[in-house]
Order: sequence, then C-alpha cells, then structure tokens
Amino acid sequence: MIRPHRPRSFPIHGGESMASTEQENIHAAIHGNAPTAEAELVSWALVAEWRLPDGQRFLSRMAGPDTALWEMKGYLHEGVYGQWVPNALPGAWEGN
Repeated sequence: MIRPHRPRSFPIHGGESMASTEQENIHAAIHGNAPTAEAELVSWALVAEWRLPDGQRFLSRMAGPDTALWEMKGYLHEGVYGQWVPNALPGAWEGN
C-alpha cells in the first residue's frame, strides 16, 4: 500500500504551530465560504477519500494548524453521530 505524505496537523510544543501549505490552502477555501458574513473560522477537520490508478481507495485526515488532536476527533465523531438540525445555517451550507 502506498502511504501518502502526511503533513503536520497539530500544534508543536511551546504553543507555536506550523501550518503546511496544504493546511493554509484548505483553511483559505473554508474561510472564503463562511456560512454567514459574521462567522469566524476557528478550527476544522476533514476526511478525504482517494483512489489510485489501480482502483485501490483510502482515506486521509487533516486538521487545521491550531486544531488539537482531541478537537479533531470530537469534530469527526460529531459529524458522524451528531444530530443535524435542518436549515440551521443560511446560504450555501443550508441543508447539508
């Protein structure tokens, strides 16, 4: 199995964080699509599915540069098991 490069996703010791280029690009994309003009992006986590040319599929995970591991696990758990409130967010996020 090919293992993809995994950038640092979590803060390093001493309170400093090192955002990878991938994290910066994803953060900018999410930030640019806020559910409301007043919303401030605080943290994020994502899961992506990939397919190799031979058809093999795998998942990767990434979190924002200032997202703690426990926060990422909580976001992913809530995303799967939490109750979704219909029409809770206006605009493009409505109904997701």
